[in-house]
Amino acid sequence: MSTTSSSPGDPPPEEFELSFKLPQFLSPEQAHFSRNAISVSTEGTNSSSRNASPSHVNAISNWREPCPLPTDKLGYILDNQVWHDVKFLIGEPPNAEIMTAHKLILAMSSTVFEAMLFGPLSNAQEEVINIPDVDPTAFSQMLKFIYTGNFDASIQNAVDLMYAAKKYDVQPLTIKCSELLRSDLTAINAVTILQAAQLLDEKELERKAESFLISNFGKVIDDEDFLTMTYANLCFFLGKDELDVGELDLFFAALRWAETECTRQGVVEATPDSQRVVLRDAIFLLRFPLISAEDFSLAVVPQKILTSDEALSILQYLTVSHDKKSQLSTLPFNSRARNTNNVYTAHFAVRLTDLVYPYVSHISYFDSFEVDQSISIVSFGFPAPDIDDAAYDVALQVQVQGSSIIIAQTNQSLAVKRRSTICVKFEKPVRIEPNVIYKVVYKLKGPDTFYADQRIENYPVKSKNSKSKTVNFRYIAYSCRLVEIAFLF
Repeated sequence: MSTTSSSPGDPPPEEFELSFKLPQFLSPEQAHFSRNAISVSTEGTNSSSRNASPSHVNAISNWREPCPLPTDKLGYILDNQVWHDVKFLIGEPPNAEIMTAHKLILAMSSTVFEAMLFGPLSNAQEEVINIPDVDPTAFSQMLKFIYTGNFDASIQNAVDLMYAAKKYDVQPLTIKCSELLRSDLTAINAVTILQAAQLLDEKELERKAESFLISNFGKVIDDEDFLTMTYANLCFFLGKDELDVGELDLFFAALRWAETECTRQGVVEATPDSQRVVLRDAIFLLRFPLISAEDFSLAVVPQKILTSDEALSILQYLTVSHDKKSQLSTLPFNSRARNTNNVYTAHFAVRLTDLVYPYVSHISYFDSFEVDQSISIVSFGFPAPDIDDAAYDVALQVQVQGSSIIIAQTNQSLAVKRRSTICVKFEKPVRIEPNVIYKVVYKLKGPDTFYADQRIENYPVKSKNSKSKTVNFRYIAYSCRLVEIAFLF
């Protein structure tokens, strides 16, 4: 560096010279340095030789003051297009937007940008890089995150933002988006989030969305988001045993999906034939044998989605007695009850007396019941013991009354506390058919129990998630010891 010499008595020089490399868009003649300020002349320059506007350059000594942090400064040069050296055209016309950035900053945050902007093919890049598959708002938010670390996405655009983050390998932003989506799954967005997670190979988010959908499918099928479900996902969920949704509700949801799919495929009119075509094998995942004969006849058959032979075979299955179903042809439809996580209970005792009632261990007791909808029994409950930590040996059978058919049996040793129900659970839920009287035969060896002195003969139970699912129990008391039945729809 060279300076002008002066003696102690001389006045300070007004100007001095600095030797350093000037920005490419300035010539030495355009820079004039004084002791108190740096001023820049923009005369003789043009828009092709510089990126900053005159106002930006003239304000070069001022804009930093309200931007104390490095991220503040980076945010400023991004928002105000200062010193940018790369341009992007983001989105599809007519909504595409031009955005500017800085190669170095992008490459620091992304291996994809590094390869794009500094790799072997970087010199072949056009003046404006076209990115049609990314939403402009999402790309802008990604740039903001890269420059400042700020994450201000909403649940409405988090999927688009995560797509951009995954495409350009901005891993911290991908994690932020995934966390936001996992925290705000609802019936109106779960299908979209699931399918975005599948597309982007976000396994944890996919598992969370899948679990939410299974637990809330009754609400999901009522929303328009359900209609965007892919065929593969539709088949996956219709095949799940854990759905707590009435089969009639699932049937009409599948019809709405098929109507929408016809539109997606360019079918002019969604007829029963065209709906059947787009449903393909998904129709066989609907468990028509779980629907009552009345609902099937009045609600399903008129839709004409099933062939005459299919409808006839289902009606035969629904109307013949349980012990004669084996004589029917094999159904092409699943008749297994869906094993939901929601356990419901029918109570047949209004209250227990303070009196105790002894069991005679060598005597078989029995009570009977009947339901009007298909259910799966989880457990039977019997009156509570009179002492704490009582032990019981239980032998129990479920029979079809009036026949020798035994559909389930169990032998257990149980420990039960005072005033709690003796709960006899099955290893697997026991399938119960509608309009069949079942006889519960049981022996209990153990202490005396309290006695149910008031009973309920008819007990309706309604599902939480589906208005079409209500089962009515008819309790036929003989020994009056069966006080509750826990079951799954």
